Amino acid sequence: MFRISPQVAWSQLAVAYVISVLLGVLCFASGLPLIIGGEVALFLPAGLFAALAVHEYAHAAAAVRAGGSVRLIRLSVFYGLTFVDCPDDAPLGLRVWVPLSGAVASLLASIPAIPLALVLLPENLAVGGPFAYWAAVNFLIAAVNLLPVEGLDGYGALATLVRHLMPARLASRLLLVVSALVMAGVVFWAGRRQHWSAWVVAAAFALTAVLPHVLRRRLGADRH
Repeated sequence: MFRISPQVAWSQLAVAYVISVLLGVLCFASGLPLIIGGEVALFLPAGLFAALAVHEYAHAAAAVRAGGSVRLIRLSVFYGLTFVDCPDDAPLGLRVWVPLSGAVASLLASIPAIPLALVLLPENLAVGGPFAYWAAVNFLIAAVNLLPVEGLDGYGALATLVRHLMPARLASRLLLVVSALVMAGVVFWAGRRQHWSAWVVAAAFALTAVLPHVLRRRLGADRH
């Protein structure tokens, strides 16, 4: 079993807690019970950070299982990145599993919280809320990462499979087309929604295509 300490973006975590405390105060000021405001202030960043840690450590464990090594795990409340070296001669199934493992781990992490949220949330928001939040965050992390957009896990799994089945140049062109079509679909959806939140989602997708390249150049590692 591997042991690696994550590189934590503490400044981003601090900013997230400032924002969550303000949101908690707003919840209390709007008439919600104090315990609800306290849960918002405490669990909003902590739950997201923990969910991203589950996701990224699953990538790391899968890379080690495939005979590779882990260079770096970087965690923030806004993103998670794992840099690994995975041998090219590893079985295809294991190499595809490395990018897919994070999404599967996120889905598995959400499952125990779903029945608890369904039972407790109607009865007591303060008790059921954290379970609902944990389930939702993990499910969204899995769903977004499974999209075949460069920088996300779905792209990584598809790229590994396609490059194994066809020549490199053809594979690169196919992957570029698939990624571009998905990105175009997100932008089209944002335009149709005509709401600022949709454009935030579109901008987040664009960031996922840029950030891994920047960090990969700095660290010289594969990202999942």
